[in-house]
Amino acid sequence: MNKSELRKVIKKAQITDKYSAIRNMCRNCEVLDVGCVGQDANFQTGKWLHNEIKAVAKKVTGVDIDSEKMERLKKEGYHLLHVSELDENPEFFDIIVMADVIEHVSDPVGFLKSYSRFLKPTGKMIISTPNANRAVNFFSILLYNNYSVNDEHTCWFCPLTLAEVIQRAELKPEEFYWLKKYYDLKGLNLLTQILTWKSELLARWRKNFSQNFMMIVAK
Repeated sequence: MNKSELRKVIKKAQITDKYSAIRNMCRNCEVLDVGCVGQDANFQTGKWLHNEIKAVAKKVTGVDIDSEKMERLKKEGYHLLHVSELDENPEFFDIIVMADVIEHVSDPVGFLKSYSRFLKPTGKMIISTPNANRAVNFFSILLYNNYSVNDEHTCWFCPLTLAEVIQRAELKPEEFYWLKKYYDLKGLNLLTQILTWKSELLARWRKNFSQNFMMIVAK
């Protein structure tokens, strides 16, 4: 799918549930879950994506850089590798999941190239990330001349800039989805909840205002 085709797909793309979509794609597959430790601070919660994948996959291997948390999880029976261990005994996977990871890395093109080595010839890569054009940023700038960003993020992506990174990594986008809100508003202050609610209404009118999106990528 080239950029011209992608522009058309973006306009018509359905809004889907991130967890359900990833579960369905990982079912009965051999999966590499990249950045699995950072997905949730509470690893016992049913909302930890790695557990969701583990429940349906034929086999799942998690990879991360947080050695301390990984050691604790290994004791609970999780199959985890530090990123430095991937090349020691290389495996090949049907699915590589990168859920909200690529916005954290210093070299997105090199990052994708590095992991694409572990894809089977017919394998797929699932990449989700926050949307640079999300409405909540628009409202925050309009009202406060400010916006919120994770301190560990190195870059913003819109669908077209991520597509460019994917192509430079010698991969190709095959599917595209906008994502429903997948975090709990509880604990956020009232004003943030109101801004988020207004943002979701705007995203229903113009999907390019959605908070997050996901691409399915192949070699």
